[in-house]
Amino acid sequence: MTILAVADSRPISATADAPLLTLQCDICCPPWVGTNTPRGFAESYWWCTAFGDPLDVCPVCRRRKPVEDLIPRRQARVVPLRDGGALPTFIVVGAAKSGTTSLHAYLAGHPDISMSTVKEPQYFNDPDGQQWLDYYLSNFDETKAVRGEASTIYSRYPTIPGVPERMAAAVPDLKIIYMVRDPVDRAFASYIEETSHDIERRSAEVAFADAAEPFNPYVSASKYAMQLRRFIDAFDGLRWLVVDMEDLRAEPQQTLDRICTFLEVAPFTVTESQNLNSRATKRQYPSLVRRVRASRALRSMYRLPPGMREAVLRPVRRALSKPIDAIELPSTVRVDIAKAVAEDVREFRELTGQAFSHWSL
Repeated sequence: MTILAVADSRPISATADAPLLTLQCDICCPPWVGTNTPRGFAESYWWCTAFGDPLDVCPVCRRRKPVEDLIPRRQARVVPLRDGGALPTFIVVGAAKSGTTSLHAYLAGHPDISMSTVKEPQYFNDPDGQQWLDYYLSNFDETKAVRGEASTIYSRYPTIPGVPERMAAAVPDLKIIYMVRDPVDRAFASYIEETSHDIERRSAEVAFADAAEPFNPYVSASKYAMQLRRFIDAFDGLRWLVVDMEDLRAEPQQTLDRICTFLEVAPFTVTESQNLNSRATKRQYPSLVRRVRASRALRSMYRLPPGMREAVLRPVRRALSKPIDAIELPSTVRVDIAKAVAEDVREFRELTGQAFSHWSL
């Protein structure tokens, strides 16, 4: 069992709404990490050792294999994506829903940069990452002097602790890029993302009722000063760059030129604008379909070769799902989030020297 964080010391119960837990799947590589209440994990089709299950298993692994076929990551021989590999020289640490997928795609097009094969390898969130170091290293082209990855889970303290310290121990001269956006909008966008994966089922009013609590996973990730200071404190002379998502959208060429200067690589010409992983690309499923997806009946589909499996499942997914409806953030919730992050926003402007004048607070 890998519990990365517990919000408090109240007893764990599958029928209780507290404490808030951060669990890491024992099977995936990279590991899927979730933050939820015990009840929320149970309703989201996780297996949890806290409830008597043999392993902590995320919904994806659960529906792909029966429990007797699941091999814990620490016992499995992790097969590298390709031979070789090396540690990154820079990491985009977040924030989630702030344009990191688009930035990853842009930088992957630079001839002198090796971006990780997997967009979010999430290596440094795992206290036992050494168990799958070969997989992580294989994500990078060791012949390139500049190598990077983007894992938004790295800036989710306190629900994901210990990340800056693990990074500093492994790569002392690492460079950090921190993508940000209006912190209220980001928190709500992260909530919408979780609902699209059927991880979050609470209304926005309930999910943000404790907005001032340190362990609220949506609000804490929008406290940019708190997150960035932890990286600054962990490294001796950290080299860091903060980039606003709106700058990357409005002026991609100028923004990427600034990033290239920071990474000490030659500027390159942007030929196509990127706006990836937005709500418009997401789909949601009715509750009945979600239950079927988690059932034993569909596990056999995951034993097909990937190409054949996708050929069968893709049209079914399209037929049974629908685009995610646009949801407005209730004004009372917006006020609560703004109050919770207001002091951090003030500190972040002071820390970075940037105005972020288009933000809502």
